[in-house]
Amino acid sequence: MDGLEGCIHTTKKSHEAQGINPEDLNEDSYNVYVVNAASKKGLIRTLESIEKKLIAKNTDPESVNEAVHAVSEIIRNAQEHSCKFSPGKEVHVSLLATSKYIIAGVGNKGTPLSNDKAKELIKNYDPNSTSSRGRGFEIIKRATDIIYIPQEEKYSEIIIGKILE
Repeated sequence: MDGLEGCIHTTKKSHEAQGINPEDLNEDSYNVYVVNAASKKGLIRTLESIEKKLIAKNTDPESVNEAVHAVSEIIRNAQEHSCKFSPGKEVHVSLLATSKYIIAGVGNKGTPLSNDKAKELIKNYDPNSTSSRGRGFEIIKRATDIIYIPQEEKYSEIIIGKILE
């Protein structure tokens, strides 16, 4: 799978993507954000900051919107399912944004999500369901080119990638 072993979702676009160019990497291309697991305001401020960063790096509004939507979904899922909205827990967001790529990692010291569970959520998604539950991974899958979930015992993380070219 060309170095994409362990991914739960890859698109054809991700297999054809060129490597990250070292000239694209600078202080301005990488940011870290921390969101309190119980804070809606913190979530909104973080998403606004991420959106501004992505707009500065990429002029395609659809790509920016899709990436922000995917990161938002992952943060909200971490707050609810992994951290149980505990004010004592934090969700950490790492963002690498260049004109060609968006790579985001969202992690926390909460209950880890297994690859098998994530695959099951994607596989069992029912677009005709009227439930507001269970759409998260389908949203993330549609908005990204790569979804990777490292399997750690005490740290839950989801890494997504979007190729912009």
